[in-house]
Amino acid sequence: MAKLRVILSLFFIGIIVLSFNSCKQDNPTIILPDKNTGPTTNGNLEIFVRQSTVAGVYIGGAKVELFLTLDDRTNDNVYQTNMTPTVNITEDGALFKNLPYQKYYIRASYSNAQGVWIGVDEAFAVKGTTTQVHVVCIQ
Repeated sequence: MAKLRVILSLFFIGIIVLSFNSCKQDNPTIILPDKNTGPTTNGNLEIFVRQSTVAGVYIGGAKVELFLTLDDRTNDNVYQTNMTPTVNITEDGALFKNLPYQKYYIRASYSNAQGVWIGVDEAFAVKGTTTQVHVVCIQ
């Protein structure tokens, strides 16, 4: 009888432990939108243009083009165009807002006394965030 009482006690303790564990809730992570996205399910791309190297000079007034596919970029089928700002060029890039999640192909270009500079890159517009991309332009 003592063994039966021990077995029943263990059985009830097991049920109590299981029921307490089943009531635990996960702590969800709440991701708040950043300053550029607002209440959107899409994302943003902020493109900075640099000269010659990743650590090169920031370029203001550069033309930045977005393409949906690599073939579009090859064939100049532009999806959206924007310019890098001419003030605060180290803090603000060419901002493309409210983009659906996908991979975008980027081309940046500008000209100066040294000639024409062009750079390409690719990036994803991630939902609810602003992705910053630094495109390096070369001659």
